[in-house]
Amino acid sequence: MASHQRLLNLTYNEIQQRLIKNKIVWTTVEPVLYGSKLPALLNNLKTRIENDAEAVLQFSQLRSDRENISQNLVIAPVLLQYTRGFDRVLLLLSEVCDDSVSGYHSDSDSGGLLSNSHNTYHGVSQESGESVDNIQTVGSNDSGHGNSIEGSTDTRGEPVIGYSGPVRSSNNSCVGIPSAAASPVGSMYCTELTSLKREVDLLRSDLAKSRDVIVKLQQKEQAMIERLSDQARRQLERGNKFENLNMGEQRPTQLIYRYSNLYLQGRVDALDALDKLHEMDDSDDLKSKLVFSVVVLSFRSVRTTIEQKKAALQHILAVPIGSNGPSDPAVRDMLESIGFYMRKNAEKYDTRPNVQEVGSQLYGTLFDFPSLPTCRGLTAYIEDCVKLAWTLSNQIPAYCIEFEAMIFNPNFHERFHSSNQYSDRIISYLWPALCEGEQGPCVQRAVVIT
Repeated sequence: MASHQRLLNLTYNEIQQRLIKNKIVWTTVEPVLYGSKLPALLNNLKTRIENDAEAVLQFSQLRSDRENISQNLVIAPVLLQYTRGFDRVLLLLSEVCDDSVSGYHSDSDSGGLLSNSHNTYHGVSQESGESVDNIQTVGSNDSGHGNSIEGSTDTRGEPVIGYSGPVRSSNNSCVGIPSAAASPVGSMYCTELTSLKREVDLLRSDLAKSRDVIVKLQQKEQAMIERLSDQARRQLERGNKFENLNMGEQRPTQLIYRYSNLYLQGRVDALDALDKLHEMDDSDDLKSKLVFSVVVLSFRSVRTTIEQKKAALQHILAVPIGSNGPSDPAVRDMLESIGFYMRKNAEKYDTRPNVQEVGSQLYGTLFDFPSLPTCRGLTAYIEDCVKLAWTLSNQIPAYCIEFEAMIFNPNFHERFHSSNQYSDRIISYLWPALCEGEQGPCVQRAVVIT
């Protein structure tokens, strides 16, 4: 590669000097041809001599036609430039002229220095001289429209190209020269161009269809993303796995805290209010059972009310009772929507009917204590229990209380301070346990006496 680049930078004088030196070496070595490497050296020298002679000949002829070419120029770029130019001229002439009229032929059979057609310029300047002299390019038709150009050669005897119309010879007779469209090359070009245009149209049509398909797929993808996000949002809102901080006091953790605080504070306030009733001075155990019964009756009352309301809606919508299983997704979605609505509006629901129901059950059972309905502390405690029971029962899953186990379980129970620490038999409940669902974990342990 380096040797090739160096050869392309040789000037005329350098090539001539190298020719002389190689000729001297070859003349000196040829008589003493005995070694095994001498034939290869002589062949190499012979090839260089022939190439240099051809390059000098071509450059000398080019300088004779072009006086502005300096003798010190690098030969390779000049010959390459004129070779490409003559090849393009011959290609254009072959498209618009017949071989018998144009007279231009490329001497492609002879060897060359820079390409297979090394004698291109020489062939054009020598072989096509007769045909060039006989061609006159006319720029107008017989009616006289347009400007005409008489003669097809310039002052240097070179042909004028770029015209594909009729040609007039020296005796003013019209010579028929086929146009590019009528020539075989032109016909093949037009056919190929038409085929390519047809393929481009098909590709454009396929591209348009593909874009439509992409747009539809993107729309479906966006709809699926929105559907999945909406479903995930509904699952989060309807479940307790993740808390929504925007719910404020309606968050499950806050509700559990309220349930624990109801035992620590609300129960104590209710017992203090009952202590002020003189008719219950000697009934400490009864007072403890009374405040415990308020919690149990509150959860039973609100659970019954919730079931009645859902059953009434199923009756109005003509949904068979008991068809709320997984096999009927429409009914399941409807019940979930009802539960979600009741959960979101738990604080706004009027629980006074449930408060009255719990109070009437207590007052009817303890009819021996007529002052109980007038005890404001007890009434406030009943209202707090019913309100909290309504909110907890409308969660998903619904919270429930457990107070029926008679064996102590540290996961569900904690002993009161006066209990027997070594006994596992539960004597009585002071406060029920709170569980997440029927079979769910215990979130607030019950207070028992063992």
